[in-house]
Amino acid sequence: MDDLGITLSGVPFPHLLFHLVLTYSNVEAISLCFSESFEALAEGLEFCLWQLGGVPQQHRTDNLSAAVQTIEPDGCRRWTDRYFGLMTHYGLTPTTNTPGEAHENGDVEQSHFRFKQAVDQALRVRGSRDFADRATYINWLQELIRKRNGTRQARWTEECKVQFRNQHFYSLKFGIQVSPFGAAPPAGYHLRQNRGDCVGGRPKGMLNFMDRSTIYFLHQKGWSNVEIAEFVGHHRDTIAQVLREPVDKQPAPRHRVSAAAVFDAQIQAWLDQKWTVQRMLEVARSDPDHPYTGSAAAFYDYVRPLKRARKGLPGQVPIRFEGLPGELLQIDWGEVRQFPFTHPDLVGQTRYFFAARLKYSRWMWVTFTTDMREETLLRCLIASFVAMGGVPWVVTTDNMKTVTIGRDANHQPIWHPAFQRCAVEFGFHPAACAPDAGNQKGAVESLVKFVKQNFLVGRTFYDDTDLAQECQSWLHRVNVLRPSDATERVPVDLLAEERPKFSSLPVVAHDYGFFDTVKVSRESLIAIATNRYSVPAQLVGLALTARIYPARIELYHGSTLVASHPRHPGRNARVVIPEHYEAVFAHKPRARTMAYRDWLVGLAPGAAEYVSQLCRKRYDEMETQMVALYTLAQQVDRPRFLAAVTEALKQQTFGAEYVQTLLTRLQAPAPPTSPQPTALAAGLPLAQQAITRDLAVYERYVANRDLALTGMGGEQ
Repeated sequence: MDDLGITLSGVPFPHLLFHLVLTYSNVEAISLCFSESFEALAEGLEFCLWQLGGVPQQHRTDNLSAAVQTIEPDGCRRWTDRYFGLMTHYGLTPTTNTPGEAHENGDVEQSHFRFKQAVDQALRVRGSRDFADRATYINWLQELIRKRNGTRQARWTEECKVQFRNQHFYSLKFGIQVSPFGAAPPAGYHLRQNRGDCVGGRPKGMLNFMDRSTIYFLHQKGWSNVEIAEFVGHHRDTIAQVLREPVDKQPAPRHRVSAAAVFDAQIQAWLDQKWTVQRMLEVARSDPDHPYTGSAAAFYDYVRPLKRARKGLPGQVPIRFEGLPGELLQIDWGEVRQFPFTHPDLVGQTRYFFAARLKYSRWMWVTFTTDMREETLLRCLIASFVAMGGVPWVVTTDNMKTVTIGRDANHQPIWHPAFQRCAVEFGFHPAACAPDAGNQKGAVESLVKFVKQNFLVGRTFYDDTDLAQECQSWLHRVNVLRPSDATERVPVDLLAEERPKFSSLPVVAHDYGFFDTVKVSRESLIAIATNRYSVPAQLVGLALTARIYPARIELYHGSTLVASHPRHPGRNARVVIPEHYEAVFAHKPRARTMAYRDWLVGLAPGAAEYVSQLCRKRYDEMETQMVALYTLAQQVDRPRFLAAVTEALKQQTFGAEYVQTLLTRLQAPAPPTSPQPTALAAGLPLAQQAITRDLAVYERYVANRDLALTGMGGEQ
């Protein structure tokens, strides 16, 4: 159905339809699915049979891997255990059509083709291929099915009279044809899968496992040996012999070579690298030389025993549990050394990623970072709360030092003060796994492996920005577009059920600041995340409380705010406010000069270059120049001061007086522009026009000047 372009709220919605057709009346039933797996087959069959209101007696399948395990040279099919169990549960007998003979299943093939055409036409009439949600789309399809079935009432009534237990065939899109028969076939009724010399696409007289299971089943239903012989196409003596044999007798299994065997060497290498089978399948299908064209189920069946052989004997049996809606969020860290960056400055660097997963919906969140510090953990955790739209009841983690600092005498965790304060402020209950029991948060443990073995393998990233964009695209695919293997539902759909159970966010994420206790060094500095920030010199040796925000840092002595700094984005930086050292400057005048100089250098790279050249060219005046520049910087806004310094550097004029002049120019209004001449000599530029001078004007000026000098006055 992907070629129809269906979208949900603007997001592409890849899916399949399980399509059942009653071939006598052409009555149809559908079910939405996302793969051709056994689970999809079983769920779709059950849903469609409930729509029809009856259970048929026999299936015909086109050898899909979810049902057929092997095909032997004599045409015998060996069913998978799960498929045969499904048939037994519903009292159905499995049969098969000939490989490559799709016409034997032609009723459903044609009906499905016509139905897709009808869906496309209905979408054109509707005027949009976008639906609000999945339920709206399903209801729309069911309404279309009801309209199509409305023209088939006559034959449908005939089938209802025999309760689907008579003479007619069912067909299912995954290769399944169903023939509903009663406890005994009607008088004079004869059935062959294929008339002539073949029965079921094989020579007459060959008894296979499918025939044996059919014989046992019909015998239990009360059919006579003659009726069973007519049905399966064998002599009644053969039927009697089979009924005398043990029920569990099966032909010796024969195995066919899987199409995935071509990738055996690569699969072994991928297993060494701990790739997921899903990622292996994606790469195998995109192989430029020999792409894998088989089914996903066959590929999984081939890889599964290889993985099992590497694990050895089974260990302790794990006990799985599911969370309640809104209950449990599991978090963990992952580390990737030699990260696959292609940027020359980032090659070989290490990156970490914060992983969070909701237990109920399997919704996941991943953020890549450069460290695993306490603040980074809390920022990532709060970001996951924002992304999921609330705060779950419980947050489970392991015993990392940023969460727990030990255990008490009762083996209960002692929480890190910052993490415990965050739990109180956001309203979640912290929980820690038992030591060396990572399986207690298996959902996020598998997510960490999934990121390494699916998202990161076979991919490269230019820089951190590219990494973040690719990660968001990947999260969209796994959360919105693909059902979870554990729940068989799309995580974002289950998240919608969880969200009303969450607690609301108490504060906006960027307004949250967590506390930390810091000690003032002898240089009157405190250290936060490798950077050092100044505080008043009177506080040397005291312990202060730091309120750390994403963009600023506030420092308190008791309940009094003593300093505030903008957050420095780099590492190993020194952020100093000279006023914090006024008490020291009274005794150390040169310290004032150096403090002012360090402050000016830290403003911007251009300011650092200007101060450097100024000190080199006018070193004897450095003290007065630094004081004057610092004073100017405090008198005007920062952008205008930096603009003046940049212009002075460009003009190579070094000194506070030049900066002040440029500040005045930047502040003064622009001079009015001179009026342009309105008349020009014909065909000549202004510089080449003839100028006419009146000498009488000059003579009058000279006369007036002479009179003024003699005190006799002059012409005004």
